[in-house]
Amino acid sequence: MRKYKPHLETLFVFILAGAVRLNDLGVFRAIDEEDRWAWAVDFYRALLAGNLPATLVGDGYPGIFPAWLETAWLFAASLYRSALQGSWIGEGGVYALLHNWGRMDHLAWQRFPIALANTLLVVIIFLYVRKLFSQPTASFTLLRVDLLAAIFISLDPFLLSDSRVNRAEALLAGLMTVSLLALIAALRKGAGGWRSKGVGEKSPLLPYPPTPLLISAFVGGLAALTKLQALVLLPMFGVIVIFWSLRQETRWQRALWRSIVWMSAWTAIAALTFILFWPAAWTVPGDTFALMSKFLTRKVGQEGVKIFFLGRTVLDQDPGLLFYPIIFILRVTPLTLIGLLLGLWNLRFTIYDLRKWAANDRRSAVSFLRAALDDAGIWALIVFALLYIAGMSLGSHKQGRFLMTIFPTLDILAALAYVRFAKSSFQEALKLPGSLVAGAVMLLLALITALPYHPYYFSYFNPLVGGGKTAVKLTRIGWGEGMDQVADYLNTLENPAELTVAARFYKYLLGFEGKAINLGSDGEWVQADKIIFYIQQSQRMLDPSPSVIRYFQQRVPPEKRIVINGIEYAVVYPNPIAYPANPQTDRLEGQLALFGYRWKAEPSGATATLIWENLGQGDKPVSLKLWSGETSSEWFPCQPSAARGQRSAGEVIESVCQLSSANLPPGLYSLQLGAQDKAGKKQPLDFAGGRSAIQVKKDGSIARVSPEVAFAQLANEALPADAVRLKRAYDAKVRLLAYRAEPNPASPGDLLALTLYWQAVEPLKHKTHVTVQAFSGENRVALLNGPPPIPVTSWQPGQVISDVRQIPLAANLPAPSLLRLDVGLFYPDTLVPLQAQNLQGQDVPGAIARIRLLPKVWQTYTGEHPLDFTFGDAVKLTGYEMRQTEDSAPLEITLYWESLAPLDEDYTAFVHLLKPDGSLAAQSDVPPANGLYPTSAWQSGERIQSYHRLALPPNLPPGKYTLLAGLYHPDTWERLPVVDATGNPMPDNVAIIDALNLK
Repeated sequence: MRKYKPHLETLFVFILAGAVRLNDLGVFRAIDEEDRWAWAVDFYRALLAGNLPATLVGDGYPGIFPAWLETAWLFAASLYRSALQGSWIGEGGVYALLHNWGRMDHLAWQRFPIALANTLLVVIIFLYVRKLFSQPTASFTLLRVDLLAAIFISLDPFLLSDSRVNRAEALLAGLMTVSLLALIAALRKGAGGWRSKGVGEKSPLLPYPPTPLLISAFVGGLAALTKLQALVLLPMFGVIVIFWSLRQETRWQRALWRSIVWMSAWTAIAALTFILFWPAAWTVPGDTFALMSKFLTRKVGQEGVKIFFLGRTVLDQDPGLLFYPIIFILRVTPLTLIGLLLGLWNLRFTIYDLRKWAANDRRSAVSFLRAALDDAGIWALIVFALLYIAGMSLGSHKQGRFLMTIFPTLDILAALAYVRFAKSSFQEALKLPGSLVAGAVMLLLALITALPYHPYYFSYFNPLVGGGKTAVKLTRIGWGEGMDQVADYLNTLENPAELTVAARFYKYLLGFEGKAINLGSDGEWVQADKIIFYIQQSQRMLDPSPSVIRYFQQRVPPEKRIVINGIEYAVVYPNPIAYPANPQTDRLEGQLALFGYRWKAEPSGATATLIWENLGQGDKPVSLKLWSGETSSEWFPCQPSAARGQRSAGEVIESVCQLSSANLPPGLYSLQLGAQDKAGKKQPLDFAGGRSAIQVKKDGSIARVSPEVAFAQLANEALPADAVRLKRAYDAKVRLLAYRAEPNPASPGDLLALTLYWQAVEPLKHKTHVTVQAFSGENRVALLNGPPPIPVTSWQPGQVISDVRQIPLAANLPAPSLLRLDVGLFYPDTLVPLQAQNLQGQDVPGAIARIRLLPKVWQTYTGEHPLDFTFGDAVKLTGYEMRQTEDSAPLEITLYWESLAPLDEDYTAFVHLLKPDGSLAAQSDVPPANGLYPTSAWQSGERIQSYHRLALPPNLPPGKYTLLAGLYHPDTWERLPVVDATGNPMPDNVAIIDALNLK
């Protein structure tokens, strides 16, 4: 059993670390994960396509090692699907896999390779600590440095928070710790048996790189591929190697040279690893290193800093030297903190030894280092942690998660301190069963510390300093956790699929069935049913604006609070704006921006409560009136809800307005807001379009009209009688109400004026252009792209916009024909079209109309083969022409038709050639006018041709052949009945148009 004990211990560490890292991975989505997954997908696709330069993904982070982990996982999944299919799944199968895994219900699959890698890193750290700092024991005990360190690292909530998501910090911490431990192993091993020589004996500088040095450099390269923050390893390891060399050498020159050789080898191997594992680095090195340089220069400075620290928001500036010490105190566990304090207590022995050296041995700095620095290399762990904190504190771009890198090292130091304290103070505790009980207590305490926060480890803060209640006042909180619970709550409401909610972290509403929009400064949030404020917003008071956040906190009763481990992560508010405006367009610059209003019917009128942002209006009054063209009411004064001292610029104010019909004639009116400017003049603001429609009834009462009713009435008033009505919308935001084409019908060479009538249903916030295309058959004959006459971002809901497009028609266009007009909307910046739909939300083609394109002069048949057959009292066959270039060549036949009356169906024309025995020799079935002008479009008096080509079979015997013609319905094969000039029905509903002698 003894020989299996190391393996059982390793298995125990894997199970412990994996149990808290590999389950419940899909509960919530964290910030940055969407980008990291997109990078991995692009990286995998580039490798599959053999497009190595395309592995230049991301923003220079670089995030390549996590991309490799995801790539290996995706490739394994691709192989599995290929095995089930029996062949490689191909590009389509890879697309389906990526599309499937890209959905949020597969978030756990995205995270699994990262979580597994973090679990394995804990095991590797455990194995190194066992090799470097633990003494083997005959029996299993938890009170050993390696096992205690593994417990602390496995159950460290700060490490766990990032170990379970698709982000880089925990990976970076694990890789940098392994690289450090491997370096200590290399230094202890030395080159050519360094440690086996006595002090002062010469040893080779570097006859060969020791294996641990190769491992340290390789893992250091992987760390740099994970995040460029790992570049700090180079100077820190340089200091450690110099100190270690000075302990071994009597001459400082030799120690310095040895350090240079070692660090040069380490740097070369790490750099080679970095380049080899990032194909872009050796295929497009200029672009790759330019991207990394841009990232580094951006992150070293203050740019992009947007944190909450010590109760204030810090924007693009250094939060100060206290930042990381405070983050450390908030994030460390009580067990690790107490262990580190014990370690400081244990340092009294080292200080005592140094004082003893100072009194008895002052020969050199080397003797000082030998007295101060232990042989095992614990001092290297301390130097690593201190140098990292010092270096990161000197930089101005600070984030709390950056400190995670040293937490495995701190957990190891704490474990060392506990064991050393037990050795010096409680010798019996190291023996069974005391060691087992003590270790079990440590494990239990670590579990009690971590597990209550599962799976929301981001919410952990040191309970010794007040936990989350203290942290929320000191540091930024919230990386997406808690938004899943918001989604769960929203899904319990009535008809959640019909809800629109606004949230700054709207992409993190995992599983929400309704529509989520951004709670940003563009004001789109006014259209939402629910408003969600996340803890980051409440702390930093940035998005959408401080005044909006204060307005909700002070004036709107919350509907639901999401609390996790004592921290209020999110607050759900009902939207107090019943009828939204568009604050981007419904505004008076320098005065106010209107968010919307509430409406309450009263016996003598109504009360409208305006919600608006003060842009400088201050104490100057606002008022409201009803207006419709030339008719309007008087101005009704509005009373602000805020006291005079609170009406500062940027604040959100509610103004209560009492309205009445004021003897207005019955009809549809709109609300108009008036604001007094600095000169004392009333500035009017027409707002919200159809959303502010008010009906004045015959009895003098007033009522608000629903947008749909108002939209319909506004459309009826604006559309001309001859406009062709349509039932078409684009992404449910804009409707194309109607069109008018002049001239209609048109002729080749004309300038076709197409007037489009648009109506906005929702405010549009993106620049949008109109595209008009004209098709003759499948050939596009005209294309017009451009903005509407009024920018769409200025369109009011309900407003009807007339948009005239002049389409030049080429003189050589075939006529008669039907000209198909396709109309659409698209975003010019991305060329992404808005989907055309009917009013039921179903996707429809882009065609809106077919314009009849007619010749200026109709062709009358005057040839040598006049005919007089009538088909179904609607079409007359007036003649035919035939041409054959040479014997046995195809017969080219043109039939001349004349419309007598409109047809409801589209018919196909046919020509049959019968042999002398009555059997079929050849045939041609084509729609008239080459399919460009179907029979359902024909009008009385129009003349159309159909063009037939009869391919004669080889070795056709000479003789007298019969030529037949007719019309049939292509779906039913039913022929139109035909009569001759005397009105006699023709057999089989075919016209005998000629008898041919073929030689």
